[in-house]
Amino acid sequence: MKKLILSILVAATLVFSFTACGQDNKNTASFAGPTEPQLKDKNGVGFFETADGTLSVTTADKNAKVIAVPETFNKKKVTKLSKSAFKMSKAEKIVLPDSLETINDYAFAFCRNLKEIKLPSKIKKIGQNSFSGCESLKTIKIPDKVKSIGIFAFNGSGLETITIPKNVKLIQGFAFAECESLKEVRILSESTQIEQKAFNDSPDAVIIAPKNSEAVEYAKKNTIAYKTK
Repeated sequence: MKKLILSILVAATLVFSFTACGQDNKNTASFAGPTEPQLKDKNGVGFFETADGTLSVTTADKNAKVIAVPETFNKKKVTKLSKSAFKMSKAEKIVLPDSLETINDYAFAFCRNLKEIKLPSKIKKIGQNSFSGCESLKTIKIPDKVKSIGIFAFNGSGLETITIPKNVKLIQGFAFAECESLKEVRILSESTQIEQKAFNDSPDAVIIAPKNSEAVEYAKKNTIAYKTK
């Protein structure tokens, strides 16, 4: 089942990528990313200038073991990761700048070797399929300002534990599905909403949340193990 879902996701992303690359409208660049970056640094990180004068990362050396994204390049601030920016990269470690504000969908999808990454504090959303298929990623800290975790965000990842900050209002469907190593999910807010199948086929996951919280009610309805604190 896991391989089937991941295969479907790969096919869908490739179809979308081919479609996006055929678009000529530069206003979509920060979302989908152009075929070739406008600028590239000495480490192979590519950029595209967005409408607000800041830079969006569009690509990087897919074979590099470590990818380091600078805070500025050519005196312009780096604030975004374009859609699928690092998709299928072989990197084991990715370093992101504190200036980063937006991580678009599929940004780290299928980075199967990724073990270490720190998300900047300004990030407010974990997008769709952001870390799907990141099999080597065992832990990650969700920034306190994040308000939502998108569909399939960590699907098929190697996460063992995760803490969901108080500001997270919504965990979408399949966000932590197929996480076979996931043991502990700490949800700090009483009001975090969880969509159906968010933890589908993550058999050992235990939700730890405040008594009478939405998370506990979700666990009860979906026969997921839980503990109250």
